[in-house]
Amino acid sequence: MLKNFILLARNILLNNLQNRVRLLNVAVGDRKAKAILLLSRLSRGDSSIKKWHNSGSAGHVIVRMVPLDEILVNEIACDLMKIDVEGAEIEVLKGLQSQYSKINNLIIEVHTSIVDINYIYK
Repeated sequence: MLKNFILLARNILLNNLQNRVRLLNVAVGDRKAKAILLLSRLSRGDSSIKKWHNSGSAGHVIVRMVPLDEILVNEIACDLMKIDVEGAEIEVLKGLQSQYSKINNLIIEVHTSIVDINYIYK
């Protein structure tokens, strides 16, 4: 997923946002651990730590996973957070316990075929 990270970094530079955006090349989940990121055959944006596609895997990579609380602990605030994690929404939200109030706006893409939407509303 290094290619995705490089593309994102270039986009931020092209839009002169480097002083407003902090990039972290990590997976986000419910705990600090190593995780297996399943690479999608269809799209680089469809890779996930959850196996739920029928499209088959193009392999996998081992990535460092951290909870959102760890990312936000030293931040004053987060103006906007977008969570688009291809079926791992619950795991990401479980890693956001003590720092939730720092997020001003939260956008979550939810795959309701595999995620209980009621958990999101809690």
